[in-house]
Amino acid sequence: MVESNRKPFFKLQTRGCQYDHFALSTAFFEEFLNRLTPDYWNFMTLKPDIPIRGSIFIKVDSQDSKNDNKLKAEIGIYNPNRIEMYQYCTESKAEVLQIFADYFERK
Repeated sequence: MVESNRKPFFKLQTRGCQYDHFALSTAFFEEFLNRLTPDYWNFMTLKPDIPIRGSIFIKVDSQDSKNDNKLKAEIGIYNPNRIEMYQYCTESKAEVLQIFADYFERK
């Protein structure tokens, strides 16, 4: 995968639906983030059409435990032989929202 200097176009996948770049905003991310519940199928994935510093997606979901308020943010980094996954867990929806907003704005 080759990096580009142009701004990427994004797709957001959540709950079996896909949203294109022009429908996305920080307010849109916040709306879905506020609806996340501890369910295996309840997640939000943001994918650029070109890698961002090697990253090919960012994802957030609630932990599976109903007694845990933590959110898990994951980022996938493409390497020629594999995709590396990195996770970050937090209870702060504001922090996860900022991560998504920064990624979307390519900061």
